[in-house]
Amino acid sequence: MLGTVYALIADILILYCGLLAPELDANEFASELLLPFGYVRPMLASGHPDFAKIQMTATEYEASLTATTRKFLQLTDDACAMVWSTAGVIKWYQRSEAFTVFIRTGLLDPGSRAARLITGGRQERPSFEGVNSDVWISPPGDETVERVLECSILLKNYSSVLTLLWIEDLPPTRSESDELLEDLDPSEFTLDRKTWPKK
Repeated sequence: MLGTVYALIADILILYCGLLAPELDANEFASELLLPFGYVRPMLASGHPDFAKIQMTATEYEASLTATTRKFLQLTDDACAMVWSTAGVIKWYQRSEAFTVFIRTGLLDPGSRAARLITGGRQERPSFEGVNSDVWISPPGDETVERVLECSILLKNYSSVLTLLWIEDLPPTRSESDELLEDLDPSEFTLDRKTWPKK
């Protein structure tokens, strides 16, 4: 019962407050309250990304699909992201820690399943479909990603599409700190170091 109330609050914020910060705040609130890490981790974080499993978890815990997908992104080690699109336009997205590339904004690419659903395409059972990386990734032609797996669901009540993206075998990005660490000599942190700081 409590889950239904909080899911309803999140839905009302989505409908009447727009789809940016209020919607994200509502889903963050619902995600933390209704989907405790210890309980949902075995359901969401095991195996490959699976939108059907996310839907089942949302139903069981009476949470919104968006809040449950957000929780999945916090738990997964895979490179995944969710994208919210309305009227053929990408409104916002959220990435897992491993999803280190950027998602394009603006109009949906006609080659995406999300665009087909918005224009009246048939909703099939949620499953991943491989698309060219340029359909979702910005900037186009990013050589680190050749293909993106897309699973989109039409949310008729919101006239929107919720998309889960998954990039298999995405190479980790090298940070500036990684490059600095490579330049360090481990022996300089022992008593055998060659140079010592001056007073």
